[in-house]
Amino acid sequence: MMEISINIGLIVMYLLLAAAVLALLFFSLKFMITSIGKSKTTLFGIGGFVGLFLVSYLFSSSTDVSLALFEKTGTDPGISKIVGSGLIFTYLMFFAVVASLIYAAISKMLK
Repeated sequence: MMEISINIGLIVMYLLLAAAVLALLFFSLKFMITSIGKSKTTLFGIGGFVGLFLVSYLFSSSTDVSLALFEKTGTDPGISKIVGSGLIFTYLMFFAVVASLIYAAISKMLK
């Protein structure tokens, strides 16, 4: 009996989570469409993230792991390339944050 109530609770939780995500997407897209001038910076930020991920995907390699390991883990070189691009993207974002902190500190000292 306990398993059924837990399963029902999980199903209700997943349905509520899906409804919240759909509402978030709907209202954010509605705001972007109705006020395109205010959402320009958001669109530039999203474009920057997509562009940075594409650059990291181009720089990542899928040949750094042997084929025997792919067969052992049940993956393929495509997944290795996506994981590598995620790592490179994380490194680039880290260096971007550090560079912006250094820039902010230096510009604050010069004022």
